[in-house]
Amino acid sequence: MSIGNKVFTELASFYGNIGFYFKDLTDGELLEINGDRVFSAASVIKIPLALTLLELVEQGKYSLATEIKIDDKNRVGGTGVIQNLNHKYVPTIGELITLAISVSDNVATNQMIDLVGGPEKVNDFCLKNGMSKTKLQRKMLDMEARKAGKDNWMTAADIGKFLEVIANTIFGQDEKAKQRMMPLFMGMFMQQCRNKIPARIPAADYYSLKEDCLPPAGEVVIANKTGDLWTTQNDVAICIMPQGQKYILSICTDGLKVSGDGIMAIGDIAKGVYEYMKEKYVL
Repeated sequence: MSIGNKVFTELASFYGNIGFYFKDLTDGELLEINGDRVFSAASVIKIPLALTLLELVEQGKYSLATEIKIDDKNRVGGTGVIQNLNHKYVPTIGELITLAISVSDNVATNQMIDLVGGPEKVNDFCLKNGMSKTKLQRKMLDMEARKAGKDNWMTAADIGKFLEVIANTIFGQDEKAKQRMMPLFMGMFMQQCRNKIPARIPAADYYSLKEDCLPPAGEVVIANKTGDLWTTQNDVAICIMPQGQKYILSICTDGLKVSGDGIMAIGDIAKGVYEYMKEKYVL
């Protein structure tokens, strides 16, 4: 069965809108369904934000070890842990990135937006890299801005291409670039929100991994980042098979009757894709 048939079979009973992007990084096989349709990004916007900040690290403006005092104006609720820590805690830039991704920390994210110079700098970065439909327009939990029509936007294809950049850097030959990218990749690799793409496939436990991030036989590494906001459910991932094959999966949903429909659909689609890859490489 083709990858398209696998995905459309899982979508047969889905009610809502979907954006889907899949790429096999081993042979380049690609499938998009509404890949350029714009969705509310929710917390997935933290990936291009982190990449923007890492570019400044590459340029020498910051280092990953630079300590950053949290501005009180950036202390908001929602997801994350910094809001519950002692105000004397001063994270490094590397820690801010890892926290913004692994536990979707909103305080870390808001501080990162200030560090890059505001939303327009993230949008400039996206535009420069050909991801013109991905936009950051507000900080996390800025509901007044959202009421004014400012939201954060993405497409499945844009984020999928950003994930490919991350994967190629982490598994590439440039050791300095790899070390710079590590806080972002490790945030995805040790992701705490696992109820979508990893939920219905044999996702490898961190402690069971072999060298080079390879999972045991019959399992798959899922380095992912979720996003959810009312009737929007998103999840995106770099997936690594036991023999080293890697694939990108980016799934966005909205227009849901209930949020659970999106969560289930993403899990079902991810399962279909995994089964396709397992058959393709006879694993």
